[in-house]
Amino acid sequence: MIIKRGCAVLRAIEQKDLPLLKELINNPHIEYMTQGSNFPVSDFEQQRWFETFNRQKDLRLIAETVDGDAYGYVALLNIDWRNGTACIGGKLKNNKKRIRGDVRDSTMGMLDYAFNEMNLNCVEAYVLEHNGFSILNLKR
Repeated sequence: MIIKRGCAVLRAIEQKDLPLLKELINNPHIEYMTQGSNFPVSDFEQQRWFETFNRQKDLRLIAETVDGDAYGYVALLNIDWRNGTACIGGKLKNNKKRIRGDVRDSTMGMLDYAFNEMNLNCVEAYVLEHNGFSILNLKR
């Protein structure tokens, strides 16, 4: 299923997205803004993750513009199906092909999917106090 909201499209992660995901994980600025504690990731490790990640506990979707330019991912993490809870997060690349409102639309698209399709009751977000962009995005 593809989720469309405003100028954002959320879709399943594909093999072709692995270089973008590796770039997001290995970017020190993005890690600093998103509770980064990851070790550097190699192509081999990224491929292994792609082949084995558990879609029952986490839902990670590529966020792209309506023109098909991928700019990051949005995720529901630690999905607890019994209690209907999850945590929302993601990582976004700052590039010139982004469209104003894409982050807001991708966040709201994921939240709409969480509440109206997955029937979750509560979605939490943990944001570092120095990440003003995420705080502003989630307050709206």
